[in-house]
Amino acid sequence: MLYIRGRVSRLFEEDGKLIVWGYDTLSGRKIEIHADLVVMATAMLPSSDAREMARKLGIAADEYGFMTEAHKKLKPLETTETGIFVAGTCQGPRDIPDTVAHASGAASRVIVMFSKDTIAIPPPVAVEVEELIKVKPAIKPVAKAKVEAEAGEK
Repeated sequence: MLYIRGRVSRLFEEDGKLIVWGYDTLSGRKIEIHADLVVMATAMLPSSDAREMARKLGIAADEYGFMTEAHKKLKPLETTETGIFVAGTCQGPRDIPDTVAHASGAASRVIVMFSKDTIAIPPPVAVEVEELIKVKPAIKPVAKAKVEAEAGEK
């Protein structure tokens, strides 16, 4: 068995043998390997309780159960919930350097958040009062009084 940490540029079959062209990232050399069997990467699945954890935190998970970020390019560490960050393999398969980079970025975001005197939490989504009353009947008098007070101010 031969293990090489590298980057594969081409994999093809020739005369019943698999040929791998690539680059050994440790030695810095180009490589060509003739093999009977090639394993490119092992599979990675999310933790069995990852989807449940995402649900409890109020963040999204993809179809495989990996937790998703707010925006892949603009907010790769942030979730839709203020103060909850994702990093490493909870988002999907990653190698160690990428995981460490994401973890450092998430830690930096937490430091920035805690270095302020106050934390700004985005306002909740507007909900129709009647819909709110259906869900929580106990708040009916307060909600109606507030709506009536705001209507009278206009």
